[in-house]
Amino acid sequence: MKVLLASWILSGTSDNEKRFIPWRGIMEYALKAAVESGAFPDWVRSNLHFVSGSSGLVCPEFDEVIILASRSLSLVEPYEESLARLNVDDMLAKQFAVRLGVSEKQLADWGMILRQKAAEVQNEIKRFREEHP
Repeated sequence: MKVLLASWILSGTSDNEKRFIPWRGIMEYALKAAVESGAFPDWVRSNLHFVSGSSGLVCPEFDEVIILASRSLSLVEPYEESLARLNVDDMLAKQFAVRLGVSEKQLADWGMILRQKAAEVQNEIKRFREEHP
């Protein structure tokens, strides 16, 4: 989903924030929390589905984000978390905004909510690991 990728990129304040997106479960939980908080318009929310799988929450549509960026995607694994490195720049994200008919500011606002929820999920995982070594 172009809207998710563009939101993430346009909400980043540094090159590092724009280039790395957490995944392997983190984004699914963050996406669900963002959707439940009212982020994204109905046409996005109604096209996202969340199911519980053996490895946790799964959002099949999030795979589209990875596939969309897959031509220039490489994986890095710093510390305990997995991050996808995106080689998609602001220019492409801005083109997505035009094609989607959504303002760059609106995309960035949704992306900030998504980033906040991703940080909350990461903190929750960290707390759990500390409490259950």
